[in-house]
Amino acid sequence: MGYYISLTGSSFTIPREKLDDAYKALCELNKHDELKRGGSWGQLGGGEYGRTEVWFAWMDSDYPSKCKNAEEVFNALRFDTSQTSAGALSLDCFDSKAGDEDYFLDAVTPFVDPGSALEWRGEDGEMWRDLFNGKTRSRQSAVISWRED
Repeated sequence: MGYYISLTGSSFTIPREKLDDAYKALCELNKHDELKRGGSWGQLGGGEYGRTEVWFAWMDSDYPSKCKNAEEVFNALRFDTSQTSAGALSLDCFDSKAGDEDYFLDAVTPFVDPGSALEWRGEDGEMWRDLFNGKTRSRQSAVISWRED
């Protein structure tokens, strides 16, 4: 089960000079177990052998120890990435089941170039885009209208 989504367009970039801060924000997100919808092991409040693991969808429960920079975190989220000639990080492709990527996009919003956008299409044909203004991420739904030629 799950809902498949794919990027149909992307102008999303994090400038090179902001990548370290973006990575720190992505790692800080892992402290928020209340946001994690991927699954859990053990029992909350102690678990088997006093251990509990909770994770974001499709992510390792301790991704900060395995991902050494922002690009590796986005790759673990199943984004294809690249770096521009200026060293900025770009998100280029996503074609998989939806997970918790919204939390990660929100975490890096202050570091994303204003005017960046991600255009999405769901498996049912729904279309939307995320717009980044340097402070917030907003979502717009697509409206399609037909006209006679």
